[in-house]
Amino acid sequence: MKTGRRVGAFKQYIVGRSSEVTFADAFEKQESIIRYLGGFDSTGENLQITQKQEAAKHCKC
Repeated sequence: MKTGRRVGAFKQYIVGRSSEVTFADAFEKQESIIRYLGGFDSTGENLQITQKQEAAKHCKC
């Protein structure tokens, strides 16, 4: 999905399909949160609640 989005084919695929657009938006948000949290703890085992809240604010979720 990420590769398809880079080449522009992904946008052409999701045009006119509301469920795929919703999925794409959710996927992008989830990906950005995981990347942000990876800066705190790459394994994700020792994340604090405040770090998760900060990630949600940063990614506007």
